[in-house]
Amino acid sequence: MSKAKQMAHEADGKAPGRVRVFAALAVIAVALVAGTVSIVLLRSQPNLTAARERLAAIKAGLSFEIMTESRIRQQWDCPSDPAENSAALYQRALEALPTDTDRFTTIRDEWMKLLAQGAQPSADLLERTSQLLRNFKEAFELRDQASSLKGYCAEIADPLMGDCTEPTLSELGIASWVNGLWLACNADPAQGYDELGAALRIADHAAKQPTVGNLATELQLRVWCADALKLILTRTTPSVSQRDRLAAGLDYPIMEKARLHFAIGAGMIEKVYEGTVSGTGEAGLPSSSIALLAAYAETHGKALAYLDQCYRATELPLGACLREWSAVHESVSRRRTEIESSLNNGRGAPADAFRLGSLAMVQMVIEGNMVRVRAGIYLRLAALALEATEFRRAHDGWPARLSDFAENDLSTNPITGKPVGYKVGGQNAVITADIPGAESVRYKISHIPVAD
Repeated sequence: MSKAKQMAHEADGKAPGRVRVFAALAVIAVALVAGTVSIVLLRSQPNLTAARERLAAIKAGLSFEIMTESRIRQQWDCPSDPAENSAALYQRALEALPTDTDRFTTIRDEWMKLLAQGAQPSADLLERTSQLLRNFKEAFELRDQASSLKGYCAEIADPLMGDCTEPTLSELGIASWVNGLWLACNADPAQGYDELGAALRIADHAAKQPTVGNLATELQLRVWCADALKLILTRTTPSVSQRDRLAAGLDYPIMEKARLHFAIGAGMIEKVYEGTVSGTGEAGLPSSSIALLAAYAETHGKALAYLDQCYRATELPLGACLREWSAVHESVSRRRTEIESSLNNGRGAPADAFRLGSLAMVQMVIEGNMVRVRAGIYLRLAALALEATEFRRAHDGWPARLSDFAENDLSTNPITGKPVGYKVGGQNAVITADIPGAESVRYKISHIPVAD
């Protein structure tokens, strides 16, 4: 499994669970204060109204609009006719998938290991995959119907968490991905390209419904399809139309996705904050509770300000942007360490649990976008590999130099501004991109001569 893929799965796939934990911590903090009002002594009692005014001022100065649930529903509305509801079709397709999820996961993981090793599938794996895919027939048919519709329904799950939409799209996308690999290695490589194209169309659907889960699903499917191409390209080259479709599916506007993720991350923080202070007000509350809620408002504002700083950095060249993100991440990490140390030494404030949760979400959003940068570069290299493969088909050999087949933006490393690396050795071609302070991104493709 590639590092970019693994990091994307770990960083994004755990987001909803973390949010629930942070929300629970915030609720516990409120309960703690409610039960110990007579014990907590505060030197000053901040005014809640003033804290909320400061928070409102911070929100007014944000560079981005917070992507809240209502905003997502407004921007991606459902078709009014149930017969044209693509979400319902996807839901039916999910229900048509095999119920033996352990068997499905086992086969999928075997394919992932095979790709990571650059090995060929065994006859046993192909046979077990074939049996599994027979159960996908109805799901594929329903998926194809849904793919012809516009958009994806926002009403079947919480748009910020994606608890329902993510597994629906993810399982369907993985089904297409496994099917594409099986066809390429066992029956019809050309049709395998079409099936990978279907997986990329599902990634497109996930992108149209930008929840935390769907953004992770989209990136996961694109990276996995890029991995699968390493194996399929050893057997046959895609047609011009297939290559164009695959290249379009590998296109991943890194900064555009990062900005969206910051906006949705702010929505997550907003949701936890609103859930924490829901039903409370300044009138009639003990002074200690007013101080606690004021601390919540202050912490919430600082978290949004951190994300805004990172959002504004996306206007910089990518290398400078990453340095700015790293600086913010380090600052947040230091603050978390200070708070945790205070709590461990018994000097923590009642609002510290909320502060830790808020800072942890800021870190999570920044780390998720760092993964997106790395994965986005990996997808660029995969798109270059398609061009190199087309050159090989036309000239019966790998291009000797990068300039022989790539005279476009893809050939430039967006972090360093320098050309990506390209090297040919025997039947192999390797394309690399350096990332300062981190492991280089590498994409290797091979050519296996077909026996007469």
